[in-house]
Parts: sequence; C-alpha cells; structure tokens
Amino acid sequence: MSSAKGPLLIGLSSPGSDNEVVDVRTYTRPVLDLNYRTFDHMVEGIRVVGTWVFDKDPEPCLVLLHPRRSVPKCVPCIVRLSNIWKWEDYGDAKFNTEAERSVAADGAREVARLCLDFAPYLGMNPKNPKALFRILTAVRKRTYDLVKMPPPPLRPLTETGSYQITNVNTGKTMEGELTDEL
Repeated sequence: MSSAKGPLLIGLSSPGSDNEVVDVRTYTRPVLDLNYRTFDHMVEGIRVVGTWVFDKDPEPCLVLLHPRRSVPKCVPCIVRLSNIWKWEDYGDAKFNTEAERSVAADGAREVARLCLDFAPYLGMNPKNPKALFRILTAVRKRTYDLVKMPPPPLRPLTETGSYQITNVNTGKTMEGELTDEL
C-alpha cells in the first residue's frame, strides 16, 4: 500500500499486534536486509526469500517478492516466524475446545486477508482465487525452511556518509546517515 508519503511495507507485524502496516521510515536501521538471506527460491511464480526482520528483536521471516521486478522496486510481503502457524492447514484436526477452534478460524481469516493484500504487490489479481492459493502454497512450501533458519548475523554498522534530500516543490529537507548496510 502506498500513500502520498511513499511506500510502506505490508504484512509486517509489531510484537504487540498481528500484521499492521508499518512506515519503515521511522526505523533507524533497515527493517530488511536482503543481503543476509538463507535461501532465495521461486515457488508458484513468487520469489520467496528467507531472511530476518530487524525491527525490535531480529526474527526469521519469509519475504515474498514480485518475480519480475528488481528488489528496489518491489514492495516486500513479510510473513514472520511468530505468525507462521496461521498459514498451516489444519484440515480435519480435532480441537479439544471451542476456543482452539476459534483461534484457528481467526488465523485462517487473517491469512485470507493477507493473501488479498499481498496479491497486487506480487503481480497477481486479488479477485482470482488461484492467485490467492499460489501465495498460500508458496508460504506453506517454505515453512520448514523458515523454522530451520539460523540466528541472524550480527555485525556493527559503519557510517559511510550522510545525505540531505530537498523536495523541490515544498522545500522540505530530510537528512540522515548512510551506513554500510543497504
């Protein structure tokens, strides 16, 4: 989803809430660094990358990307390890309580909404049920890889410079530091 301010990441959930839209410009370091990844596969015509979300505590995640766009032009669709249980198929599972059944149903509804949100960013029509099942299948096929991911790499950031951007229409400026992390 985009606004007048610029692109936002979708599907990124903060620790207190499931799947809220986050403006990545509020973070002091990149939320995603695709230079650090454990796998990069094409599944169901979707590029699926295993990496880490670096918002508060690093957490393994799957990043779904448009297969024909370069990374800077993609809006990454993120599925965190902490939310992967919602993407699993419970099929004919027997639930012990109504509460367990309700939690599984809520997770399934949330996944359906996420597939609808992710589809346009992956070059698919959200009204096409086959496209939504392709997204679901792509995540499910890489669940095992996500669960087996190692801890994130740790390295210090090195400042390499600074920048100042001026909007010629409004005159507003934005300043910041450049680091060796892209």
